[in-house]
Amino acid sequence: MPNKNFLKIENIVITNSVLQNTRNFNQIIFRNNNFSGSELNFEQEVHFLEISNNLLQNFNFTKISNLQQLIINNNNILSLKQILLPNSLVSLDLSNNNIKSFDLRELNNLQSLKINSTLISNINQLLLPINIEKLEMNNCLLSQLWITHYTPNLRKIVALGQVIEQIVCFQQCTVYLDSLAKVVGICNIEISKQ
Repeated sequence: MPNKNFLKIENIVITNSVLQNTRNFNQIIFRNNNFSGSELNFEQEVHFLEISNNLLQNFNFTKISNLQQLIINNNNILSLKQILLPNSLVSLDLSNNNIKSFDLRELNNLQSLKINSTLISNINQLLLPINIEKLEMNNCLLSQLWITHYTPNLRKIVALGQVIEQIVCFQQCTVYLDSLAKVVGICNIEISKQ
């Protein structure tokens, strides 16, 4: 018998009739659907939502108040000012979007953030929540990393696929890189041998 709590819709055009059948699921995946809507009427019980490889630009997720994990990679997101996120999020994947900066400080529960292959060129453009523990930012445009006391729980940064010239770190953190020129501060550096 199929899992009644899991719904996966791929490679079809999402219409209102499709959306009406999404009730009573707590895990929903919409992949490769050319979906560009701005809001979905999901039940509050949805904990996991993936809307990847679609056409999202703006969206309101705040009505899904129990949402803990959100994957919205490979969309047309230019700015998080058009994406409204619930404070319940623990994990967020914004990879492969055209984001240059953002402010996520109000997402107090967010622990894991993926921003791989975005247009971020300066970590100072990232206003991170205080409880962030893991930051994955492979193949961005970074040349420097500044890790400050404003993110005291940040313990792991993965930043492969770019030339990091300098890391300035004011807390204990492990950083995974391809190469590095200079470190200022207290962090563990792991150089990837690929």
